[in-house]
Amino acid sequence: MGYVHIGHDVIIGNHCILANAATLAGHVEMGDYAVIGGMTPIHQFVHIGDYAMVAGASALAQDVPPFCMAEGNRATLRGLNLTGLRRNLSREDIDELKSAYRDLFEAGKPLKDVANELIEKTKNHHVQTLCNFILKTKRGIPYERKKTDD
Repeated sequence: MGYVHIGHDVIIGNHCILANAATLAGHVEMGDYAVIGGMTPIHQFVHIGDYAMVAGASALAQDVPPFCMAEGNRATLRGLNLTGLRRNLSREDIDELKSAYRDLFEAGKPLKDVANELIEKTKNHHVQTLCNFILKTKRGIPYERKKTDD
């Protein structure tokens, strides 16, 4: 759309949407079917996973895992991109991703430990993709850490 800026060495997957005035700094990587809302700046070296969505007027400085939705200034995860997932994935896959999302981001446990546990116990390809993205992130994942009562 109009006034989109794509910086140097950016990699954009297939079937992506960048709304008006989305701004991608250098070396950003976007997966397939990713959506960036209007007037949203993306920091350099950020990775955005497949089927991820970043809401309009957000400011993204960390990686957004596949299948997730981020919003805010600074953008944080708000849940799964269920609208995009319902268009492309089976009900069973979406249910598996919902369960994995709760385990990863809502249980208050160390993120990479949970990702490793899920990779070992799941056979679902999409959950494995989500967990591998989390294990490989260099910029971190923008989510609100839950307090534990330990």
